[in-house]
Amino acid sequence: MLTLLFFSSLAFAILENAMTIIFAHRHAVHNRHALISLLLPYLYMLLLGFGLLAVTLLIGVPQTLMAGNIHLFGWEWSPGNLKITLLYLLGLLSQIGVLTLFYMLMPVGRLPFRDALVGGIVAALLWEGVRYGLLWYFTNLSLVNVVYGSLTGVIIALLSLEAASLIILLGAQVIAEYELLSPEFGGDGGA
Repeated sequence: MLTLLFFSSLAFAILENAMTIIFAHRHAVHNRHALISLLLPYLYMLLLGFGLLAVTLLIGVPQTLMAGNIHLFGWEWSPGNLKITLLYLLGLLSQIGVLTLFYMLMPVGRLPFRDALVGGIVAALLWEGVRYGLLWYFTNLSLVNVVYGSLTGVIIALLSLEAASLIILLGAQVIAEYELLSPEFGGDGGA
């Protein structure tokens, strides 16, 4: 457990340093206390845990309610496709929410919700595209199972984590570029 806590805080410190470089224009205006930087990974993991619990409950309710066919005014309707669509949209919205929260907490200074939401949407859509691309690649073209054998799951997990970290940094870069357009940081306000 201590090893997990150590390496997770180390990973967050590296990510915070990358965010400091991306949001260099904010670092000149705002500063963060060292204690907040130390506690931030644990606060984020706690919030993420509560968010996952809420999403699990929100997904469980539609699955339970839509267990059978719906009978309405003499018509029988199978909600299978609707359930799949609703669960996918709920998952996508929760992913956008988690990434928005991440972008609100990680950069130094208070980031406006609108800017964090833009980054969350961009990162979530990029992740969906990369997820489908990786799924297609590993299903159709990859020989990773032949090459790595029983370590295939680890290799795929590491590649997915690398893709996710790059997407998080790309979303942060989108926010930083969007912010640089605002008058607060020397932009012309989009004019």
